[in-house]
Amino acid sequence: MTDPNVPQNGPQAPSGAPAEPAAPVDWQKEAEKWKALSRQNEDRAKANAGAADELAQIKEAQLSAEQKAQKAAEKAVAEANSARAELARYRVAAAKSVPVELLTGTDEATLNAQADALLAFAGQQSPANFPVPDLGQGNRGGTPPPDPNAWLRRMAGR
Repeated sequence: MTDPNVPQNGPQAPSGAPAEPAAPVDWQKEAEKWKALSRQNEDRAKANAGAADELAQIKEAQLSAEQKAQKAAEKAVAEANSARAELARYRVAAAKSVPVELLTGTDEATLNAQADALLAFAGQQSPANFPVPDLGQGNRGGTPPPDPNAWLRRMAGR
């Protein structure tokens, strides 16, 4: 099958012969044409989106009561599983004194393993490995800076 947008191999000018000058293109008209086509496509897309919404509503209305109950039950089970996983995360975090944000597992065994690994890693990071800052650095007292008022009094002879 041939594509109408692809030029066919027909008689062509020899490569040494000068090609015929193409007609000048009015770029303003070309831009307007493509803008109009774009707007048509946007209108079609909006119409299709509306039709898709209507189709979804029709399909939802056609579901039997049993199917609706089954969907609701599946949703409730998914929410319950999510709540159980979150509760397990909080329990393990509280029991092991580990930040809950660092636990990502969904079952208690995985969460316990993660917490143990975090505690082992934290145990390797002893405070002795890090230098203790010397808070006494810097100005260590000495003579206080001279008072400018006292200097002025001395100069004035008071």
